Amino acid sequence: TPQSGSEMVMRTHTSPVRVRYMESHKPPIRMICPGKVFRNEATDATHEAQFYQLEGLMIDKDISVGHLKGTLEYFFKRFSIDT
Repeated sequence: TPQSGSEMVMRTHTSPVRVRYMESHKPPIRMICPGKVFRNEATDATHEAQFYQLEGLMIDKDISVGHLKGTLEYFFKRFSIDT
């Protein structure tokens, strides 16, 4: 993301991916967005400057957070990630 002058900032979250998708697609929307993100933080045993983030998004009529939860659980099981 451009900053003042010629400075650049590495991606700090995956939310722009969701926004771009919503701008180009109409509901219903169901997506999972994984991506590598970066933070300008001191690295220690509990913090790392780069890590992976996963976001889920569902937009439709008559759905609840439970539908999103079920979709994410299916994703984790399918890719053998313990929940």
